[in-house]
This record gives sequence, structure tokens and C-alpha cells, in this order.
Amino acid sequence: MYDLIIIGAGPIGMYASTLSLSRGIKTLVLESTQIYGGQLNLYLSKDILDIPGYVSIKCETLKENLYKALSSYNPEIIYNTEIMKVNINEDQTFLLETNNGSFVTKKILLTTGAGKYNPITLDIDGMPNKKVSYKLDNPYIYKNKDVAIFGGGDSAVDMANLLVSIAKKVTLVHRRNDFRAKSENVNTFLNNLGNIIKPYVALKLTENENKINFVLENAGTKEKINLEVDNAIVYFGSASNTNVFTNILDYDPSGFKVNSACESSVKGIFVAGNACLYLGKNKNLASGFGEASNIIYTIDCQINPNKHISNFNSKK
Repeated sequence: MYDLIIIGAGPIGMYASTLSLSRGIKTLVLESTQIYGGQLNLYLSKDILDIPGYVSIKCETLKENLYKALSSYNPEIIYNTEIMKVNINEDQTFLLETNNGSFVTKKILLTTGAGKYNPITLDIDGMPNKKVSYKLDNPYIYKNKDVAIFGGGDSAVDMANLLVSIAKKVTLVHRRNDFRAKSENVNTFLNNLGNIIKPYVALKLTENENKINFVLENAGTKEKINLEVDNAIVYFGSASNTNVFTNILDYDPSGFKVNSACESSVKGIFVAGNACLYLGKNKNLASGFGEASNIIYTIDCQINPNKHISNFNSKK
């Protein structure tokens, strides 16, 4: 039996695992994909600006730093593992049935973020097209290219700012007049001579020799224009992923509802990172790391109460 099973080997899962193993908590990590890093793998070249102690840090660097810290504790991680069923035992432990066997644990911590990446696609005539991507593996393949980026959130604008110094021209296409992304990042893009087309949606895609052409329609006036580029990247976000936990926990499309200890509606199951939801929740890595730290301390107190009573008494 494990003390704790952590679902997800993304940044929050790796940090939580490091903390739990450092406290001597018997921990297993189950990851649905074949690699650690979670959503960081989608933006390896992106600079993260809100990690304490760093002016900026690349996603790839943060990913490897987190894994290096975790590796020093010889973690047990099983990749390509899907949770098929969760059973609550009479002694309030949990039986997890997976495609890689069954595991019993005292506690569960979900760090699944937005779940397995399932991009919302550009559903228009002419798609799919090999010149249209849903993630940015290597920004330098767009060097001296004309690139369109579709989306209005932080990821779309961040990628636009990354490419504007590499590509020949970057055009950001958004269906609304207002962006969900931070206004200062939109202004940075404009100050770096980025081009914005709004409020327009794509209706059709055709390919001519080495170029692709989008027919765009104004969301208000219905005026149609053409946008010809070399490549396009779509950042509409990820579609919601349902899993066995959505069936047993209090859940809405924004996440799993938790209390002040980040414990879900089922006692013994905790949630950290973008997958959890509470009043005032700020979805960023810094808050996820803080949640993980508090959760691991809480779990340690619950499974090793004598250790903490002794420590408390020794300070009196």
C-alpha cells in the first residue's frame, strides 16, 4: 500500500512528489503520457515570468530543474497509465484500477492541470492542413516566415511575442475586440510591430504552392478579407477532458471544487494546480506550487500524526 498516489507528472506533480518523498511519504506517481512535464512540453521555448526568484525562465529549463530535484529521491513513476476506476475501501483507503495494474493508497493528489492536451481545433473547410499547428515545438522553424496565430488568450499572445523577433511577420487573429490575455503583453506585441486582426473568425482555408490563404469574416459586419501566410498556429485552448474523478468528485468545467486545505468533496482526495477550484483561485504555477506544499504537509500530518505532535511538543 502507498501513502500517496499523485496523478500527473507535470510541474505541480513533480514538485509535490519531491516534497512528499523528502518527508518519507511512500509515493507513487501515475502519468497518462509517456513523458514528464505536462503542459510545459507544449511551450518549451516560452519564457515564464512569474516564478519566484527568476526574472524569466524557459519552460524547458523549469521542467528539467523540477525533474532533477525529484530524481534525487529515486521516484517511482509509471508512464502511459490511465485511471480506469476508483474504489473507496471500507478502511477509507483507495483502490485505483489502471491499464497498468491496480494500486492501493491512503491518499490521492490530483495534479492533472487541464488534463491530457486535447486542443480545440480550427473546424473550417480546408482543415486539417500540415501548415497549421496546435503547438510550438521549435520557434526557429518559423524564421523569416509569415505566420498567423489564432487566439486571444495568454498562450496565443505569449507565442506571438516569442515569434515576432524570429518570423518575418506575425499576425494575431482574434474573434473578439477584447483579449483575455494580459493587456501589457498585447501592447508589447504591438510595440514590436506585430499585426492584429480583430474581430475576425476564419471561414475557409486554401493552399496555393507554398502559401496558405484564410478567408476571414468580421464577427460584426460580416465583411470578408483574405489573409495569406506561410504557416499558422492555433491556440484556442484545450477541450475539457472527463475522467473517472469527474464522476465521483464535486466538479464543474473550471475544475474540482476544494476546501481551504485543497481537499475535494471526497475525504482523502486532494487537488492542486489548474485542476482545483476555490474562491479566489489564480491559475498559475506559483499558486499551484503553494497548494502542493500545503497539501503535502496536511497529508504528512494525517498519516504521521505522532511525528508532528512530537515536533510541536519539542518547541514548547
